[in-house]
Amino acid sequence: MRTTDLPASGPTCGERTFAERNGDREFVRLKRMAGERLETILAATRTLWAVRADKAQLAIRRRVQLAAGLAFAALAGGTATVYATILLVAGVAGGFAVLFEQRAWLGNLLAGVLLLFLAGAALLVAMRRADRKALHKAKLKYERLRNHQDA
Repeated sequence: MRTTDLPASGPTCGERTFAERNGDREFVRLKRMAGERLETILAATRTLWAVRADKAQLAIRRRVQLAAGLAFAALAGGTATVYATILLVAGVAGGFAVLFEQRAWLGNLLAGVLLLFLAGAALLVAMRRADRKALHKAKLKYERLRNHQDA
């Protein structure tokens, strides 16, 4: 039997069966549900990004406030340290001036030399300590590398 021998009515003539129409409705329903789900996911994503942006802004604001507070504390501490140093130097110089009675300039000179020597010695000790610490860290690093290669 050839397709040209079939009657003009029926599914081959352009009419759709009930199953096909039902399948189209199901497809439309699934498409609508998928669209709704996608909208829900997109809304949740937008909310998540908004929350993350707010969290980042808060973290930045806190860090800026912390930096400002630390800068103020460093400035105040530095000012107090400089003032204390000036008072110390003036006191030491005054003590040497009393010691040398008529030669106050000699007391001031001796105090300046002594304080410069102490500052240089402190700097030298700090530099040596930093060098030893760096050398120790380098030794540990290379020992770990060597032990890792041996293993």
